[in-house]
Amino acid sequence: MDSYSGSEIVQDCRTKALDGVSATPGTARHVAEVRRVEHFKREAERPFLRGERDSVTCLFGGLTYRHNRLIEATFQGIGYRAARIPTPTKADYDTGRECCSPGMCNPAYFTIGALINYLKRLQEAEGLTLEQVLDGYVFVTAGSCGPCRFGMYESEFRLALRNSGFAGFRVIVFQQKAGVRQSDPCAGLEVNAEFARRLVTALMIGDLLNDLGHQIRPYEVRAGETERVLEEAVGRVCAFLRSEAVRWKVLGDWGGLLRQVLWNQYGGILRECRGLIDEIEVDYTRPRALCKVIGEFWARMTEGDGNFGMFSFVESQGGEAIVEPVTTWAVYLLDSGVRRRREVRSARCGMRSVGRISGAGLVYEMAAWIVYLRGAALLRLVSFLIRREYDRMRRALGGMPHALPSMSELKELARPFFNDKITGGEGYMEVGKTLYYSVKGLSHMVLSLKPYGCLPSTQSDGALDAALSHYGRQGHDILFIPVETSGEGEIGARGRVLMVLEEAKARCDREFEACLAETGHGLDDIRSYCGRHAEFRRPFQHVAKHEGVAGRAATFVFAVASRMNGSGSG
Repeated sequence: MDSYSGSEIVQDCRTKALDGVSATPGTARHVAEVRRVEHFKREAERPFLRGERDSVTCLFGGLTYRHNRLIEATFQGIGYRAARIPTPTKADYDTGRECCSPGMCNPAYFTIGALINYLKRLQEAEGLTLEQVLDGYVFVTAGSCGPCRFGMYESEFRLALRNSGFAGFRVIVFQQKAGVRQSDPCAGLEVNAEFARRLVTALMIGDLLNDLGHQIRPYEVRAGETERVLEEAVGRVCAFLRSEAVRWKVLGDWGGLLRQVLWNQYGGILRECRGLIDEIEVDYTRPRALCKVIGEFWARMTEGDGNFGMFSFVESQGGEAIVEPVTTWAVYLLDSGVRRRREVRSARCGMRSVGRISGAGLVYEMAAWIVYLRGAALLRLVSFLIRREYDRMRRALGGMPHALPSMSELKELARPFFNDKITGGEGYMEVGKTLYYSVKGLSHMVLSLKPYGCLPSTQSDGALDAALSHYGRQGHDILFIPVETSGEGEIGARGRVLMVLEEAKARCDREFEACLAETGHGLDDIRSYCGRHAEFRRPFQHVAKHEGVAGRAATFVFAVASRMNGSGSG
Protein backbone atom coordinates (compact mmCIF):
# COMPACT_ATOMS: atom_id res chain seq x y z
CA MET A 1 0.00 0.00 0.00
CA ASP A 2 1.29 3.43 -0.90
CA SER A 3 1.74 5.81 2.00
CA TYR A 4 -0.02 9.22 2.10
CA SER A 5 0.19 12.03 4.59
CA GLY A 6 -2.73 12.63 6.92
CA SER A 7 -3.56 15.97 5.27
CA GLU A 8 -3.81 14.31 1.82
CA ILE A 9 -6.18 11.63 3.11
CA VAL A 10 -8.37 14.19 4.91
CA GLN A 11 -8.56 16.36 1.82
CA ASP A 12 -9.38 13.34 -0.36
CA CYS A 13 -12.16 12.33 2.03
CA ARG A 14 -13.61 15.86 1.96
CA THR A 15 -13.56 15.94 -1.85
CA LYS A 16 -15.20 12.51 -2.04
CA ALA A 17 -17.85 13.51 0.47
CA LEU A 18 -18.67 16.65 -1.52
CA ASP A 19 -19.18 14.44 -4.57
CA GLY A 20 -21.73 12.37 -2.64
CA VAL A 21 -19.65 9.15 -2.87
CA SER A 22 -18.80 7.03 0.15
CA ALA A 23 -15.04 6.80 0.67
CA THR A 24 -12.67 4.50 2.45
CA PRO A 25 -9.53 6.58 2.77
CA GLY A 26 -6.07 5.15 2.77
CA THR A 27 -5.81 3.33 -0.56
CA ALA A 28 -4.01 4.45 -3.68
CA ARG A 29 -7.00 3.55 -5.82
CA HIS A 30 -9.27 5.77 -3.72
CA VAL A 31 -6.89 8.74 -4.06
CA ALA A 32 -6.61 8.24 -7.82
CA GLU A 33 -10.40 8.16 -8.14
CA VAL A 34 -10.73 11.37 -6.18
CA ARG A 35 -8.13 13.11 -8.31
CA ARG A 36 -10.08 12.34 -11.50
CA VAL A 37 -12.80 14.82 -10.52
CA GLU A 38 -13.33 17.21 -13.46
CA HIS A 39 -13.75 20.89 -12.73
CA PHE A 40 -16.13 23.26 -14.49
CA LYS A 41 -14.93 24.78 -17.73
CA ARG A 42 -16.80 27.40 -19.72
CA GLU A 43 -18.23 25.98 -22.89
CA ALA A 44 -16.20 27.05 -25.92
CA GLU A 45 -17.93 29.69 -28.00
CA ARG A 46 -17.86 29.98 -31.77
CA PRO A 47 -15.48 32.87 -32.53
CA PHE A 48 -16.24 35.97 -34.53
CA LEU A 49 -13.61 35.90 -37.31
CA ARG A 50 -12.15 38.61 -39.51
CA GLY A 51 -13.63 36.99 -42.63
CA GLU A 52 -17.16 37.47 -41.21
CA ARG A 53 -17.01 41.27 -40.91
CA ASP A 54 -18.94 41.83 -44.13
CA SER A 55 -21.78 39.52 -43.12
CA VAL A 56 -22.04 39.84 -39.31
CA THR A 57 -23.60 42.85 -37.56
CA CYS A 58 -22.13 44.01 -34.27
CA LEU A 59 -24.86 44.97 -31.78
CA PHE A 60 -24.20 47.24 -28.81
CA GLY A 61 -26.04 49.51 -26.39
CA GLY A 62 -26.20 50.75 -22.82
CA LEU A 63 -25.26 54.42 -23.24
CA THR A 64 -27.26 57.51 -24.17
CA TYR A 65 -28.99 57.86 -27.52
CA ARG A 66 -26.33 60.24 -28.87
CA HIS A 67 -23.42 58.13 -27.63
CA ASN A 68 -24.91 55.05 -29.28
CA ARG A 69 -25.43 56.84 -32.59
CA LEU A 70 -21.85 58.08 -32.64
CA ILE A 71 -20.45 54.66 -31.70
CA GLU A 72 -22.51 53.09 -34.48
CA ALA A 73 -21.00 55.53 -36.98
CA THR A 74 -17.53 54.82 -35.57
CA PHE A 75 -17.91 51.07 -36.09
CA GLN A 76 -19.14 51.65 -39.62
CA GLY A 77 -16.25 54.02 -40.33
CA ILE A 78 -13.74 51.32 -39.37
CA GLY A 79 -15.43 48.81 -41.65
CA TYR A 80 -17.85 46.89 -39.41
CA ARG A 81 -21.54 46.31 -39.85
CA ALA A 82 -23.09 47.80 -36.69
CA ALA A 83 -26.47 48.48 -35.14
CA ARG A 84 -27.45 50.01 -31.81
CA ILE A 85 -30.02 48.51 -29.47
CA PRO A 86 -32.73 51.00 -28.43
CA THR A 87 -32.81 52.46 -24.93
CA PRO A 88 -34.08 49.72 -22.57
CA THR A 89 -37.67 49.93 -21.35
CA LYS A 90 -39.69 48.39 -18.54
CA ALA A 91 -40.70 45.57 -20.92
CA ASP A 92 -37.01 44.78 -21.42
CA TYR A 93 -36.54 44.69 -17.65
CA ASP A 94 -39.34 42.12 -17.34
CA THR A 95 -37.72 39.97 -20.01
CA GLY A 96 -34.38 40.19 -18.23
CA ARG A 97 -35.91 39.18 -14.90
CA GLU A 98 -37.53 36.20 -16.58
CA CYS A 99 -34.37 34.92 -18.28
CA CYS A 100 -31.55 35.90 -15.88
CA SER A 101 -30.51 34.56 -12.51
CA PRO A 102 -32.22 36.12 -9.48
CA GLY A 103 -30.25 38.69 -7.53
CA MET A 104 -28.67 40.47 -10.48
CA CYS A 105 -28.58 44.26 -10.49
CA ASN A 106 -30.85 46.61 -12.37
CA PRO A 107 -28.56 47.31 -15.39
CA ALA A 108 -28.15 43.60 -16.09
CA TYR A 109 -31.89 42.99 -16.35
CA PHE A 110 -32.47 46.04 -18.55
CA THR A 111 -29.54 45.53 -20.96
CA ILE A 112 -29.90 41.76 -21.29
CA GLY A 113 -33.66 42.05 -21.73
CA ALA A 114 -33.18 44.74 -24.38
CA LEU A 115 -30.84 42.44 -26.34
CA ILE A 116 -33.23 39.47 -26.16
CA ASN A 117 -36.23 41.54 -27.25
CA TYR A 118 -34.19 43.02 -30.11
CA LEU A 119 -33.34 39.53 -31.36
CA LYS A 120 -36.98 38.50 -31.09
CA ARG A 121 -38.00 41.53 -33.16
CA LEU A 122 -35.51 40.46 -35.82
CA GLN A 123 -37.34 37.16 -36.06
CA GLU A 124 -40.86 38.59 -35.91
CA ALA A 125 -40.55 41.82 -37.90
CA GLU A 126 -37.87 40.85 -40.42
CA GLY A 127 -38.65 37.15 -40.65
CA LEU A 128 -35.15 35.93 -39.80
CA THR A 129 -34.68 32.33 -38.74
CA LEU A 130 -32.83 31.37 -35.57
CA GLU A 131 -29.84 30.25 -37.65
CA GLN A 132 -29.74 33.60 -39.46
CA VAL A 133 -29.78 35.47 -36.15
CA LEU A 134 -27.01 33.31 -34.65
CA ASP A 135 -24.86 33.55 -37.77
CA GLY A 136 -25.52 37.18 -38.66
CA TYR A 137 -25.27 39.03 -35.32
CA VAL A 138 -22.92 39.32 -32.33
CA PHE A 139 -23.21 41.47 -29.22
CA VAL A 140 -20.24 43.64 -28.21
CA THR A 141 -19.94 44.88 -24.64
CA ALA A 142 -17.38 45.98 -22.07
CA GLY A 143 -16.27 43.72 -19.25
CA SER A 144 -14.47 44.14 -15.95
CA CYS A 145 -13.78 42.49 -12.62
CA GLY A 146 -13.84 43.56 -9.02
CA PRO A 147 -16.30 43.79 -6.11
CA CYS A 148 -19.33 44.23 -8.37
CA ARG A 149 -21.81 42.05 -10.23
CA PHE A 150 -20.65 43.73 -13.42
CA GLY A 151 -17.98 41.03 -13.64
CA MET A 152 -20.76 38.43 -14.02
CA TYR A 153 -22.53 40.13 -16.93
CA GLU A 154 -20.77 38.04 -19.57
CA SER A 155 -21.97 34.74 -18.09
CA GLU A 156 -25.42 36.19 -17.42
CA PHE A 157 -25.75 37.25 -21.06
CA ARG A 158 -25.03 33.70 -22.18
CA LEU A 159 -27.35 32.15 -19.58
CA ALA A 160 -30.24 34.48 -20.49
CA LEU A 161 -29.72 33.94 -24.22
CA ARG A 162 -29.82 30.18 -23.71
CA ASN A 163 -32.94 30.44 -21.55
CA SER A 164 -34.68 32.59 -24.17
CA GLY A 165 -33.96 30.24 -27.07
CA PHE A 166 -30.83 31.87 -28.48
CA ALA A 167 -28.25 29.34 -27.27
CA GLY A 168 -25.02 29.84 -29.15
CA PHE A 169 -25.48 33.57 -29.75
CA ARG A 170 -22.02 35.16 -29.58
CA VAL A 171 -21.12 37.75 -26.93
CA ILE A 172 -17.83 39.60 -27.56
CA VAL A 173 -16.30 41.19 -24.45
CA PHE A 174 -13.39 43.62 -24.33
CA GLN A 175 -11.98 44.49 -20.93
CA GLN A 176 -11.97 48.12 -19.74
CA LYS A 177 -8.57 47.77 -18.05
CA ALA A 178 -6.77 45.51 -20.53
CA GLY A 179 -5.36 48.16 -22.85
CA VAL A 180 -5.47 48.41 -26.62
CA ARG A 181 -4.24 44.92 -27.49
CA GLN A 182 -7.02 42.45 -26.76
CA SER A 183 -7.48 40.45 -29.95
CA ASP A 184 -5.55 38.07 -32.15
CA PRO A 185 -4.97 38.79 -35.86
CA CYS A 186 -7.86 36.55 -36.93
CA ALA A 187 -10.46 38.09 -34.60
CA GLY A 188 -13.46 39.75 -36.14
CA LEU A 189 -13.40 42.55 -33.56
CA GLU A 190 -9.89 43.94 -33.60
CA VAL A 191 -9.23 45.94 -30.42
CA ASN A 192 -6.16 48.01 -31.22
CA ALA A 193 -4.93 51.59 -30.99
CA GLU A 194 -7.05 52.79 -33.92
CA PHE A 195 -10.19 51.16 -32.51
CA ALA A 196 -9.54 52.70 -29.07
CA ARG A 197 -8.82 56.15 -30.54
CA ARG A 198 -12.00 56.27 -32.56
CA LEU A 199 -14.14 54.84 -29.77
CA VAL A 200 -12.83 57.31 -27.17
CA THR A 201 -13.27 60.19 -29.64
CA ALA A 202 -16.89 59.22 -30.27
CA LEU A 203 -17.52 59.03 -26.54
CA MET A 204 -15.99 62.49 -26.00
CA ILE A 205 -18.11 64.06 -28.74
CA GLY A 206 -21.19 62.37 -27.29
CA ASP A 207 -20.32 63.75 -23.85
CA LEU A 208 -19.98 67.30 -25.18
CA LEU A 209 -23.17 67.29 -27.24
CA ASN A 210 -25.11 65.73 -24.36
CA ASP A 211 -23.77 68.40 -22.02
CA LEU A 212 -24.86 71.15 -24.40
CA GLY A 213 -28.32 69.64 -24.73
CA HIS A 214 -28.87 69.55 -20.97
CA GLN A 215 -27.60 73.11 -20.58
CA ILE A 216 -29.73 74.61 -23.36
CA ARG A 217 -32.99 72.64 -23.27
CA PRO A 218 -34.36 74.09 -19.97
CA TYR A 219 -34.05 77.61 -21.41
CA GLU A 220 -35.26 77.11 -24.99
CA VAL A 221 -38.01 79.48 -26.13
CA ARG A 222 -39.54 77.09 -28.67
CA ALA A 223 -40.16 73.69 -27.13
CA GLY A 224 -38.38 70.85 -28.91
CA GLU A 225 -35.98 73.06 -30.87
CA THR A 226 -32.91 71.88 -28.97
CA GLU A 227 -33.60 68.23 -29.74
CA ARG A 228 -34.26 69.00 -33.40
CA VAL A 229 -31.02 70.95 -33.83
CA LEU A 230 -28.91 68.44 -31.89
CA GLU A 231 -30.32 65.65 -34.03
CA GLU A 232 -29.07 67.45 -37.12
CA ALA A 233 -25.70 68.12 -35.47
CA VAL A 234 -25.28 64.46 -34.47
CA GLY A 235 -26.19 63.43 -38.01
CA ARG A 236 -23.41 65.58 -39.43
CA VAL A 237 -20.86 64.25 -36.96
CA CYS A 238 -21.93 60.66 -37.76
CA ALA A 239 -21.44 61.30 -41.47
CA PHE A 240 -17.95 62.65 -40.71
CA LEU A 241 -17.06 59.62 -38.56
CA ARG A 242 -18.22 57.20 -41.26
CA SER A 243 -16.18 58.95 -43.93
CA GLU A 244 -13.05 59.47 -41.83
CA ALA A 245 -10.23 57.93 -43.83
CA VAL A 246 -7.38 55.95 -42.31
CA ARG A 247 -4.31 58.15 -42.74
CA TRP A 248 -0.60 57.47 -42.41
CA LYS A 249 -0.95 53.70 -42.87
CA VAL A 250 2.82 53.35 -42.85
CA LEU A 251 2.65 53.82 -39.05
CA GLY A 252 0.11 51.05 -38.66
CA ASP A 253 -2.83 51.55 -36.30
CA TRP A 254 -0.90 54.30 -34.46
CA GLY A 255 -0.98 56.61 -37.48
CA GLY A 256 -4.48 57.87 -36.76
CA LEU A 257 -3.58 58.65 -33.16
CA LEU A 258 -0.50 60.64 -34.18
CA ARG A 259 -2.48 62.57 -36.76
CA GLN A 260 -5.18 63.45 -34.21
CA VAL A 261 -2.57 64.64 -31.73
CA LEU A 262 -0.89 66.89 -34.28
CA TRP A 263 -3.98 68.20 -36.09
CA ASN A 264 -7.32 69.30 -34.66
CA GLN A 265 -9.16 67.18 -37.21
CA TYR A 266 -12.51 67.25 -35.38
CA GLY A 267 -12.51 71.00 -34.76
CA GLY A 268 -14.09 71.83 -38.11
CA ILE A 269 -17.14 69.58 -37.79
CA LEU A 270 -17.70 70.66 -34.17
CA ARG A 271 -17.52 74.34 -35.09
CA GLU A 272 -20.11 73.57 -37.74
CA CYS A 273 -22.30 72.02 -35.04
CA ARG A 274 -21.79 75.09 -32.89
CA GLY A 275 -23.12 77.26 -35.72
CA LEU A 276 -26.28 75.15 -35.85
CA ILE A 277 -26.78 75.15 -32.09
CA ASP A 278 -26.19 78.89 -31.81
CA GLU A 279 -29.40 79.49 -33.79
CA ILE A 280 -31.54 78.16 -30.93
CA GLU A 281 -33.35 80.98 -29.14
CA VAL A 282 -33.03 80.83 -25.35
CA ASP A 283 -34.18 82.83 -22.34
CA TYR A 284 -31.52 82.69 -19.63
CA THR A 285 -33.52 84.95 -17.32
CA ARG A 286 -35.56 81.95 -16.13
CA PRO A 287 -33.98 80.55 -12.94
CA ARG A 288 -33.33 76.79 -13.01
CA ALA A 289 -31.91 74.85 -10.06
CA LEU A 290 -28.67 73.09 -11.00
CA CYS A 291 -28.83 69.36 -10.20
CA LYS A 292 -25.54 67.47 -10.52
CA VAL A 293 -26.21 63.81 -11.36
CA ILE A 294 -23.65 61.24 -10.18
CA GLY A 295 -23.75 57.58 -9.16
CA GLU A 296 -23.25 54.16 -10.72
CA PHE A 297 -22.13 54.34 -14.32
CA TRP A 298 -25.14 52.82 -16.11
CA ALA A 299 -27.81 54.32 -13.85
CA ARG A 300 -26.51 57.86 -14.40
CA MET A 301 -26.09 57.33 -18.16
CA THR A 302 -29.29 55.68 -19.36
CA GLU A 303 -32.10 57.98 -20.42
CA GLY A 304 -35.17 55.78 -20.04
CA ASP A 305 -36.97 53.57 -17.56
CA GLY A 306 -33.67 52.31 -16.13
CA ASN A 307 -33.36 55.43 -13.96
CA PHE A 308 -37.06 56.40 -13.93
CA GLY A 309 -36.46 58.94 -16.72
CA MET A 310 -34.83 61.14 -14.10
CA PHE A 311 -33.18 63.63 -16.50
CA SER A 312 -36.42 64.59 -18.21
CA PHE A 313 -38.21 64.62 -14.85
CA VAL A 314 -35.72 67.07 -13.31
CA GLU A 315 -36.05 69.38 -16.32
CA SER A 316 -39.86 69.17 -16.30
CA GLN A 317 -39.87 70.27 -12.64
CA GLY A 318 -37.77 73.39 -13.14
CA GLY A 319 -34.26 72.00 -12.83
CA GLU A 320 -31.18 71.78 -15.02
CA ALA A 321 -29.31 68.48 -14.94
CA ILE A 322 -25.50 68.53 -15.00
CA VAL A 323 -24.69 65.16 -16.55
CA GLU A 324 -21.49 63.23 -15.99
CA PRO A 325 -19.32 62.53 -19.07
CA VAL A 326 -18.07 59.05 -19.91
CA THR A 327 -14.63 60.61 -20.40
CA THR A 328 -14.30 61.14 -16.64
CA TRP A 329 -14.50 57.38 -16.20
CA ALA A 330 -11.75 56.84 -18.78
CA VAL A 331 -9.45 59.32 -17.01
CA TYR A 332 -10.25 57.67 -13.66
CA LEU A 333 -9.23 54.24 -15.01
CA LEU A 334 -5.93 55.65 -16.25
CA ASP A 335 -5.27 57.38 -12.92
CA SER A 336 -6.09 54.16 -11.05
CA GLY A 337 -3.70 52.25 -13.32
CA VAL A 338 -0.83 54.55 -12.36
CA ARG A 339 -1.64 54.17 -8.66
CA ARG A 340 -1.79 50.35 -8.88
CA ARG A 341 1.59 50.19 -10.58
CA ARG A 342 3.10 52.47 -7.96
CA GLU A 343 1.74 50.40 -5.09
CA VAL A 344 2.87 47.10 -6.59
CA ARG A 345 6.31 48.52 -7.17
CA SER A 346 6.51 49.82 -3.58
CA ALA A 347 5.37 46.47 -2.18
CA ARG A 348 8.02 44.57 -4.12
CA CYS A 349 10.73 46.97 -3.03
CA GLY A 350 9.64 46.59 0.59
CA MET A 351 9.77 42.78 0.38
CA ARG A 352 13.26 42.77 -1.11
CA SER A 353 14.66 45.40 1.25
CA VAL A 354 14.82 42.89 4.10
CA GLY A 355 17.60 40.91 2.40
CA ARG A 356 20.84 41.65 0.63
CA ILE A 357 20.70 42.26 -3.10
CA SER A 358 23.25 40.51 -5.26
CA GLY A 359 24.65 41.88 -8.50
CA ALA A 360 22.10 39.98 -10.58
CA GLY A 361 19.35 41.15 -8.22
CA LEU A 362 20.41 44.75 -8.67
CA VAL A 363 20.15 44.40 -12.44
CA TYR A 364 16.70 42.88 -12.03
CA GLU A 365 15.62 45.75 -9.78
CA MET A 366 16.82 48.34 -12.28
CA ALA A 367 14.97 46.57 -15.10
CA ALA A 368 11.81 46.42 -12.99
CA TRP A 369 12.04 50.13 -12.27
CA ILE A 370 12.40 50.89 -15.97
CA VAL A 371 9.31 48.79 -16.75
CA TYR A 372 7.35 50.57 -14.02
CA LEU A 373 8.41 54.05 -15.12
CA ARG A 374 7.62 53.28 -18.75
CA GLY A 375 4.15 51.93 -17.93
CA ALA A 376 3.26 54.79 -15.58
CA ALA A 377 4.55 57.39 -18.05
CA LEU A 378 2.48 55.89 -20.86
CA LEU A 379 -0.72 55.98 -18.77
CA ARG A 380 -0.06 59.59 -17.74
CA LEU A 381 0.59 60.52 -21.37
CA VAL A 382 -2.68 58.95 -22.53
CA SER A 383 -4.57 60.74 -19.74
CA PHE A 384 -2.96 64.05 -20.75
CA LEU A 385 -3.85 63.53 -24.43
CA ILE A 386 -7.47 62.69 -23.60
CA ARG A 387 -7.83 65.83 -21.49
CA ARG A 388 -6.12 67.91 -24.16
CA GLU A 389 -8.41 66.60 -26.90
CA TYR A 390 -11.49 67.08 -24.73
CA ASP A 391 -10.53 70.71 -24.09
CA ARG A 392 -9.87 71.30 -27.80
CA MET A 393 -13.34 69.99 -28.60
CA ARG A 394 -14.82 72.13 -25.81
CA ARG A 395 -13.24 75.22 -27.34
CA ALA A 396 -14.60 74.27 -30.76
CA LEU A 397 -18.05 74.21 -29.14
CA GLY A 398 -17.62 77.65 -27.64
CA GLY A 399 -16.21 76.50 -24.31
CA MET A 400 -19.74 75.99 -23.01
CA PRO A 401 -19.58 72.29 -22.00
CA HIS A 402 -18.23 71.67 -18.51
CA ALA A 403 -14.53 70.92 -18.12
CA LEU A 404 -13.35 67.58 -16.76
CA PRO A 405 -12.70 67.70 -13.00
CA SER A 406 -9.20 67.09 -11.69
CA MET A 407 -8.75 63.54 -10.40
CA SER A 408 -6.25 64.74 -7.80
CA GLU A 409 -8.72 67.34 -6.52
CA LEU A 410 -11.55 64.79 -6.30
CA LYS A 411 -9.20 62.43 -4.49
CA GLU A 412 -8.12 65.06 -1.97
CA LEU A 413 -11.71 66.05 -1.22
CA ALA A 414 -12.76 62.44 -0.70
CA ARG A 415 -9.66 61.19 1.15
CA PRO A 416 -10.73 62.17 4.72
CA PHE A 417 -13.90 60.12 4.28
CA PHE A 418 -13.15 57.44 1.65
CA ASN A 419 -9.95 55.47 1.09
CA ASP A 420 -8.89 56.17 -2.48
CA LYS A 421 -7.36 52.69 -2.73
CA ILE A 422 -10.81 51.11 -2.62
CA THR A 423 -11.86 50.11 -6.13
CA GLY A 424 -15.14 49.00 -7.60
CA GLY A 425 -17.80 51.17 -9.17
CA GLU A 426 -16.89 54.85 -9.10
CA GLY A 427 -14.41 54.38 -6.25
CA TYR A 428 -13.72 57.65 -4.48
CA MET A 429 -15.34 59.73 -7.22
CA GLU A 430 -18.90 59.74 -5.86
CA VAL A 431 -17.74 61.31 -2.61
CA GLY A 432 -15.31 63.61 -4.42
CA LYS A 433 -17.86 64.81 -6.99
CA THR A 434 -20.51 65.52 -4.35
CA LEU A 435 -18.12 67.73 -2.41
CA TYR A 436 -16.57 69.27 -5.54
CA TYR A 437 -19.88 70.49 -6.97
CA SER A 438 -21.39 71.46 -3.62
CA VAL A 439 -18.54 73.10 -1.69
CA LYS A 440 -17.29 74.97 -4.77
CA GLY A 441 -20.80 76.30 -5.43
CA LEU A 442 -21.20 74.67 -8.84
CA SER A 443 -24.67 73.18 -8.22
CA HIS A 444 -27.66 73.60 -5.93
CA MET A 445 -28.11 69.88 -5.25
CA VAL A 446 -26.52 66.50 -5.99
CA LEU A 447 -28.54 63.49 -7.10
CA SER A 448 -26.89 60.07 -6.88
CA LEU A 449 -28.47 57.32 -9.00
CA LYS A 450 -27.58 53.69 -8.47
CA PRO A 451 -29.13 50.23 -8.94
CA TYR A 452 -30.84 48.66 -5.97
CA GLY A 453 -28.22 46.96 -3.78
CA CYS A 454 -25.19 48.37 -5.62
CA LEU A 455 -22.32 47.65 -3.20
CA PRO A 456 -19.81 50.33 -4.34
CA SER A 457 -22.42 53.10 -4.34
CA THR A 458 -23.74 51.98 -0.95
CA GLN A 459 -20.20 52.34 0.45
CA SER A 460 -20.01 55.86 -0.99
CA ASP A 461 -23.36 56.80 0.54
CA GLY A 462 -22.13 55.68 3.95
CA ALA A 463 -18.97 57.75 3.63
CA LEU A 464 -21.01 60.75 2.47
CA ASP A 465 -22.94 60.78 5.74
CA ALA A 466 -19.69 61.62 7.53
CA ALA A 467 -18.68 64.11 4.83
CA LEU A 468 -22.00 65.97 4.89
CA SER A 469 -21.91 66.13 8.69
CA HIS A 470 -18.36 67.50 8.62
CA TYR A 471 -19.09 70.19 6.05
CA GLY A 472 -22.41 70.98 7.72
CA ARG A 473 -20.52 71.99 10.85
CA GLN A 474 -18.48 74.32 8.65
CA GLY A 475 -21.58 76.07 7.37
CA HIS A 476 -22.06 74.20 4.07
CA ASP A 477 -25.67 73.01 3.81
CA ILE A 478 -25.27 70.39 1.08
CA LEU A 479 -28.40 69.05 -0.60
CA PHE A 480 -27.69 65.41 -1.44
CA ILE A 481 -30.15 62.65 -2.24
CA PRO A 482 -29.31 59.03 -3.14
CA VAL A 483 -31.89 57.13 -5.18
CA GLU A 484 -31.84 53.38 -5.83
CA THR A 485 -33.42 52.36 -9.12
CA SER A 486 -35.15 49.12 -10.05
CA GLY A 487 -37.98 47.95 -12.27
CA GLU A 488 -40.58 49.47 -9.97
CA GLY A 489 -40.92 52.29 -7.45
CA GLU A 490 -40.84 55.16 -9.92
CA ILE A 491 -43.48 57.27 -8.13
CA GLY A 492 -41.75 57.02 -4.75
CA ALA A 493 -38.32 57.80 -6.20
CA ARG A 494 -39.58 60.81 -8.12
CA GLY A 495 -41.41 62.06 -5.05
CA ARG A 496 -38.22 61.94 -2.97
CA VAL A 497 -36.25 63.76 -5.66
CA LEU A 498 -38.98 66.38 -6.01
CA MET A 499 -38.84 67.24 -2.29
CA VAL A 500 -35.12 68.00 -2.47
CA LEU A 501 -35.48 69.69 -5.86
CA GLU A 502 -38.08 72.08 -4.44
CA GLU A 503 -35.61 73.14 -1.77
CA ALA A 504 -32.92 73.56 -4.42
CA LYS A 505 -35.30 75.68 -6.50
CA ALA A 506 -36.00 77.88 -3.49
CA ARG A 507 -32.25 78.41 -3.05
CA CYS A 508 -31.91 79.18 -6.74
CA ASP A 509 -34.74 81.73 -6.62
CA ARG A 510 -33.26 83.46 -3.57
CA GLU A 511 -29.87 83.56 -5.27
CA PHE A 512 -31.42 85.02 -8.43
CA GLU A 513 -33.34 87.71 -6.55
CA ALA A 514 -30.21 88.70 -4.60
CA CYS A 515 -28.14 89.01 -7.78
CA LEU A 516 -30.90 90.95 -9.51
CA ALA A 517 -31.11 93.37 -6.59
CA GLU A 518 -27.32 93.78 -6.64
CA THR A 519 -27.39 94.85 -10.29
CA GLY A 520 -29.91 97.62 -9.56
CA HIS A 521 -32.09 96.63 -12.53
CA GLY A 522 -35.52 95.04 -12.56
CA LEU A 523 -36.23 91.74 -14.29
CA ASP A 524 -38.47 93.44 -16.85
CA ASP A 525 -35.65 95.85 -17.73
CA ILE A 526 -33.22 92.93 -18.17
CA ARG A 527 -35.64 91.04 -20.41
CA SER A 528 -36.47 94.13 -22.43
CA TYR A 529 -32.77 94.75 -23.06
CA CYS A 530 -32.28 91.12 -24.14
CA GLY A 531 -35.23 91.48 -26.51
CA ARG A 532 -33.47 94.37 -28.25
CA HIS A 533 -30.10 92.58 -28.46
CA ALA A 534 -30.22 89.23 -30.23
CA GLU A 535 -26.81 88.09 -28.93
CA PHE A 536 -28.33 87.66 -25.44
CA ARG A 537 -30.93 85.27 -26.85
CA ARG A 538 -28.35 82.83 -28.19
CA PRO A 539 -27.10 79.83 -26.22
CA PHE A 540 -23.35 80.52 -26.29
CA GLN A 541 -22.82 83.22 -23.69
CA HIS A 542 -19.38 84.02 -22.28
CA VAL A 543 -20.53 84.81 -18.75
CA ALA A 544 -17.97 85.12 -15.97
CA LYS A 545 -18.66 83.07 -12.85
CA HIS A 546 -19.24 84.96 -9.60
CA GLU A 547 -18.09 83.71 -6.22
CA GLY A 548 -20.88 81.86 -4.44
CA VAL A 549 -23.28 82.06 -7.40
CA ALA A 550 -24.22 78.74 -9.02
CA GLY A 551 -27.30 79.46 -11.13
CA ARG A 552 -27.03 80.27 -14.82
CA ALA A 553 -29.77 82.92 -14.65
CA ALA A 554 -28.10 84.69 -11.72
CA THR A 555 -24.74 84.97 -13.47
CA PHE A 556 -26.48 85.96 -16.71
CA VAL A 557 -28.17 89.02 -15.19
CA PHE A 558 -24.76 90.26 -14.02
CA ALA A 559 -23.48 90.07 -17.61
CA VAL A 560 -26.52 91.85 -19.04
CA ALA A 561 -26.47 94.52 -16.33
CA SER A 562 -22.79 95.16 -16.97
CA ARG A 563 -23.54 95.68 -20.64
CA MET A 564 -26.51 97.92 -19.82
CA ASN A 565 -24.44 100.08 -17.50
CA GLY A 566 -21.67 100.38 -20.05
CA SER A 567 -23.98 101.34 -22.91
CA GLY A 568 -26.35 103.57 -21.01
CA SER A 569 -29.11 100.92 -21.14
CA GLY A 570 -29.61 101.56 -24.82
